[in-house]
Amino acid sequence: MGSLGSLGAAGAGSAGPNSGSAHSPNFGDIVQWFQFIAFSGMYNVNYPPVYRNFCKNFAWSTGLVTWAAMQDAIDSFRAKTGGNLTTQNFETISNATLVYTDPTSLTKRQLDFGLGDGNSTAANDTSSAAGVVQYVKGIDAFVEGLSIPSAK
Repeated sequence: MGSLGSLGAAGAGSAGPNSGSAHSPNFGDIVQWFQFIAFSGMYNVNYPPVYRNFCKNFAWSTGLVTWAAMQDAIDSFRAKTGGNLTTQNFETISNATLVYTDPTSLTKRQLDFGLGDGNSTAANDTSSAAGVVQYVKGIDAFVEGLSIPSAK
């Protein structure tokens, strides 16, 4: 009978707060989870637009914040110091149509299968009636979707 009592006491002693049970998340854990969501949206995967937009809601956790006045100031500084602002500026990116496919992969597939000469002009067209069309993928697609130009 004494051994059953000691087993019960041993079991009760290991059920405290440091017994290996799950702890509630702290602030760092939550920010890390938000960063995971944002970074998963940056992969070079053709995600549905709903998921892309969901991931953009967490871009702030990675330091990517859309701030028009700051972007205009950065573009002004780049222009004064010799930066190339032809296609990579806040105004152009804000008005551009982003296409999330890679036209070079379509041409490469066309060449691999021998179904044409590979000189597709439609795949390389960068203008449309609505404005500039930019082919984006991966991190560029995520960042330019937030209207933050890259410094190419």
